[in-house]
Amino acid sequence: MRDPEQIVTRPWGVIQTIGRPGEYVVKEIIVFPGKQCSLHVHEHHDEHWIVISGEGRIVLGRRVINVAVNSHVLLPAGLPHRVINPSQAPLRYIEMVFGSSSPEDDLQKLDCTYDL
Repeated sequence: MRDPEQIVTRPWGVIQTIGRPGEYVVKEIIVFPGKQCSLHVHEHHDEHWIVISGEGRIVLGRRVINVAVNSHVLLPAGLPHRVINPSQAPLRYIEMVFGSSSPEDDLQKLDCTYDL
């Protein structure tokens, strides 16, 4: 059983930390149908996302990338991004975070979709 402190619920979905091997953090993220996270940036760490179910869009700087099962996306530090799920099914992906800071301490919201 996983530690309940490793599961965080947001208005747009759920974040579950599934491992912290070495300098990496690994999370499973679910974005609910019709939802999106806030546009944000990390200055000190990169992220690598792998879609494991569903379909969605990733805003990465000025680009919009359509993603589906087995899509891989590298999100470099300093590039604003957000994930959008316009579909009727949950979007699930694995996020691997690596860099010089904690992901929780290195998040700057640029466009807050929800009042958090």
